Amino acid sequence: MNITDRLHSVKQATRNLFDVFAAPSGSFAAFREMASKKIGMPKTGPQENINRYLGWVYDAANRNSAERASVPLRLYATRGQGQSKAGMRGGIGKSIGRRITKQERMRLAKSTVGQSARFRSAVEIEEIDVHPFLDIYADSFFDCMLRAVFEELTGNSYLAFQDGPLGQPVDPVVLPSQFVKPIIKGGEIVAYKFGRGCQKVVIPAENVVHNKFPNPKNPFVGMAPLTAVALAADRDVDMDIYEGTLNRNHARPDFAVVLKGENVSRKDLDAYKKEWNAGRAGVANAGKPLFAAGDASIQNFGFSPKEMAFLKGRQVTMEQIFGAFGVPPALGKTDAVNRANLEAAIVQWTRFTILPRLRMDEAALNSQLIPLYDEPRLFVAYDNPVPEDREFMLKERETNLKNYVTTVNEERSQDGMPDVPWGDVPINQSTGLPLGSTTEPVPTKTVTGANGSSGGNKSMQKQGDPDDAPDISGGANPAANAGEKRIMGVADRMQQEQSKDLVSEFDRVSPTGAYDTVKFEPVTYAQTYLDDMVAAMTPQWERGLIVGNIALPEGARVEVGAFIQQDDAQKVISDTTFKFLESEGESVQREFKRQMQAGIKNGESVPELRKRLTGMFSDQRRNDRGLMIARTESARAIELGREASWRESGVVAAKVWDANGDSCPFCQAMHGRVVELGSNFWDQGAVMEVEFEGSPVSLDLGYSDTPAPPIHPNCRCVLEPQFIET
Repeated sequence: MNITDRLHSVKQATRNLFDVFAAPSGSFAAFREMASKKIGMPKTGPQENINRYLGWVYDAANRNSAERASVPLRLYATRGQGQSKAGMRGGIGKSIGRRITKQERMRLAKSTVGQSARFRSAVEIEEIDVHPFLDIYADSFFDCMLRAVFEELTGNSYLAFQDGPLGQPVDPVVLPSQFVKPIIKGGEIVAYKFGRGCQKVVIPAENVVHNKFPNPKNPFVGMAPLTAVALAADRDVDMDIYEGTLNRNHARPDFAVVLKGENVSRKDLDAYKKEWNAGRAGVANAGKPLFAAGDASIQNFGFSPKEMAFLKGRQVTMEQIFGAFGVPPALGKTDAVNRANLEAAIVQWTRFTILPRLRMDEAALNSQLIPLYDEPRLFVAYDNPVPEDREFMLKERETNLKNYVTTVNEERSQDGMPDVPWGDVPINQSTGLPLGSTTEPVPTKTVTGANGSSGGNKSMQKQGDPDDAPDISGGANPAANAGEKRIMGVADRMQQEQSKDLVSEFDRVSPTGAYDTVKFEPVTYAQTYLDDMVAAMTPQWERGLIVGNIALPEGARVEVGAFIQQDDAQKVISDTTFKFLESEGESVQREFKRQMQAGIKNGESVPELRKRLTGMFSDQRRNDRGLMIARTESARAIELGREASWRESGVVAAKVWDANGDSCPFCQAMHGRVVELGSNFWDQGAVMEVEFEGSPVSLDLGYSDTPAPPIHPNCRCVLEPQFIET
């Protein structure tokens, strides 16, 4: 090899080494391959992961961090029974607050503090608008995003602060996670060492908010999502280097001009190259034929299938990295993604990635920072980042208004609109007016009992039915409303399962005729359908609480959302629902026995007996019975909810039975009767006897106790309050 060739080799080696060090900062992939003595898993320490903040890692981590930082963090306070409002409480600064709506409380019930006893027992929840915590934290978008970035890359974030003059946190600083090391003593973190080299400081643990991802290997530090895809992250950078090299010099030529012969020198190559470029290089020479003499050949170079797969692997690498960070791949694509797919991806991303990360941060702040303000009623919670489906929201609002779950002002507050004077009372859907109002003045009427008295010979003044129920106790019934249809749906499913099981049992015993051995356990169906029926019945209880509130003075009204969540209220709803489900099963069992006895007495054949059985569950009979169940049990839940609100208020002494106009003889006999709150009008097993058109008639009350209407199926009676005399 002559001197020219040697110089060329040295020059090329220098160029190759320069390319290695010219690679993007933090990668040095080629250098690692040259210098490493051990090929294996890459290092995934905090600093190594910080260096991987490139390419798709940057994209995924940045998306999560920016979205998290953009979700508002709010400060709240609970108010228990007998406590003053948090907004009127002194202390560190002057807290100013507003009472949150029922919808907001339902949302907060799903936060990290939602299941705490303090939250569930609170009379109300206030949002605090002015507080030192908000001054140092909530308005810092950059710091919030920086904390989130460190968590995504290293699995940890550290927010350090100093103690202010009054002991409250001041001057918060986000510490770079790669330079922080927990100091552990006695199985817990007592301090954090921060810094590089010899310049390190020790910060007490009580002055640091440490948020971390779960780490099964070490409970004291978090494990970053990036750790799971470190190989993919390095591969992503390597691909960038590879493609960058292709862009600069193609990494290989499209073809090679090979001069044949044993004595071809560098001088000969350079001369031929000069001649070739003069005649062939440039756009103007494209397409010209080549005429050459001499001993030379041209060889085309292409990419092998393996190398083509390497280039196509960028998409797979992106999906791996995005998957680890919980970001749908659709958010990283710039083509072939329609609007519907993009919206679905955003919902998936915010619900399953962003929301859990916010809940994790809530828990850290509520356990490590908020207690330092020495106000135990305070807590923080993020807004729900999941975009709600617009059509679902509109339907939900319509349903809430129709079923008296919310008022107009509560719905307006969700859109930031001011209250209206008439918006605190639910709207009557038939008239469009506030509930309890009419287009004409409601006449006052005196209600007396069946014996001419009204509990202690006191007359009761009635100003109209609080829930505007139609006076149809003994007349025709309207079509089922939305709430009743939900109950009918559960009842129908239960009846279909009962029908299937009874027919199967009938077929099993029919060869022997031992119909008394049919296995049918009503309690089984009650247990199976209890949760679904409780979910369907709860809105009816809430409606009862709401209409019960209407009759109460303003200061004595019950916070429905908080009350319905209490354990005692939930137990009453569950027990009452289980009782009627079990009784419904017992009714089916009795009807089955009656049908079998009647058929056998008539000498009917097995097919005829089977026809009797299936007739018990025909579509029409299932629908009629489902409507009866829904209407009767809805009425019972509403009236029991109404009574519950009165008992909670402390201003009502007794409840009065109101038969509402065109009622049956039994309801008319009950009209005006008064009993104390918590007492029964009739105990289970009693028989009620009245006269109707000169003849005695009776009603067996064996179903259950009668603390409130209904007294029979489809009964439309209601309760009225009798207030404590002052």
